[in-house]
Amino acid sequence: MKIWRDKEIKPFLKIAWVSEEAKNKWSGVINEISQMVQWLEIESVRVGQRKAGWRSIKRSELVSFSNRMNEIGLIVVPVREVGNWGEGFAHKTIPVKEGKGEPLVYTIITKKMEIAMEYKRAFEKGDNDKQGELLGFPGCCRKFFAKVWREGYIDPIWQVGLNSKYKEVAKNKIRIYDIDWRSNPMLRYIGIRISFHIPCSFKCKDTIRMANERLSIIDEKRKDLIKVMEGLLRMPMSWDVYRGVAVIRTPIFYIVTNSVFSKEKYVVEVKGDFIPREGKYSDVFPFSEVKR
Repeated sequence: MKIWRDKEIKPFLKIAWVSEEAKNKWSGVINEISQMVQWLEIESVRVGQRKAGWRSIKRSELVSFSNRMNEIGLIVVPVREVGNWGEGFAHKTIPVKEGKGEPLVYTIITKKMEIAMEYKRAFEKGDNDKQGELLGFPGCCRKFFAKVWREGYIDPIWQVGLNSKYKEVAKNKIRIYDIDWRSNPMLRYIGIRISFHIPCSFKCKDTIRMANERLSIIDEKRKDLIKVMEGLLRMPMSWDVYRGVAVIRTPIFYIVTNSVFSKEKYVVEVKGDFIPREGKYSDVFPFSEVKR
């Protein structure tokens, strides 16, 4: 992938729905899933599945958030103030002066102060591997991320595709024919994911194992929501990027967000096996591969 490493677009995120029917059916559900994932990120630390988690909190909400975490046996340690990028997803933190309104505080959430300090030292040194280890990310994915991050790929979906099996690769296009929903990072921009890291492939065995550990702590009232999330992550979808803007197409919505500043257009297409009733079909891959 050919990119300009010295060019970036500020974080932004937009969702365009294929119809009002799709929006009315799915917008609220996606918000519920995103909230559940945020709960799971903290709960996985509380029950000891991983050593630490992180969260960006508005400065004015830091005390109340810390108090809520203290009540469930967790401590919150501020790491750095960062710019507020607004609603939605950001690939990396931005300086306070580049943000909008009230700054955010990047925090680490854990049970032990020594773990928080270890994470803070790793963050300050730029040691992504140690940060990932403390956050419970698989070794293969940490190694993959460290490599692509050094090369300037802040949104490495193309690289995840290249690292996956059962694919076709043509000029600037990858078609993936076999994925596992638990290792699909293409909807993380809107909070739909069971893994909290970027997997090294669309079927990473260690990511799937880790995801199963996360699923083991889901309570009965959230299990139906997990099934819905699984369905969304099994949809056929595509990701393309050009000059800092990525578009993720699904049968029910499109996501438009900032990404790597590529010199050419690159496309990753993922075969799925589920299209919601409100979804739109197409006669092109990958959407043509799913039958009613």
